[in-house]
Amino acid sequence: MGYSDHSSNVITPSIAVALGCKVVEKHFTLSKKLEGPDHKASLEPQELTQMVSFIRDTEKMMGSKDKIITKSEQKTKLLVRKSLVACKDIKKGEIFSDKNITTKRPGIGITPFKIKKFLGKKSSKNFRKDQFIK
Repeated sequence: MGYSDHSSNVITPSIAVALGCKVVEKHFTLSKKLEGPDHKASLEPQELTQMVSFIRDTEKMMGSKDKIITKSEQKTKLLVRKSLVACKDIKKGEIFSDKNITTKRPGIGITPFKIKKFLGKKSSKNFRKDQFIK
């Protein structure tokens, strides 16, 4: 998607980028004082530099689709992630369901993303309330 900008400011193209624009067309001139139809509505070098800077800042603020764990997140990830736990006592042979399994912190046990592997299956042992499912 592209955006043809004829506005007189340098911020509008970065808004277009935030909305998904991949190509920006903007008029450029060495001086707005030059004769001709487009010079007055064009950006001078300093303005063009500022516009590109706004676009690059916008791209950085939008981040990436890739989830990358930062160093500070790495230190706390086990504390903030969750694990599968028994929300009540479960007897050996009892069927796992959303009535007897929940998720709680910390994330040192089985990830909640694997809950479907347990639901409907028989428990191979007894679990106490709040015990990690393993």
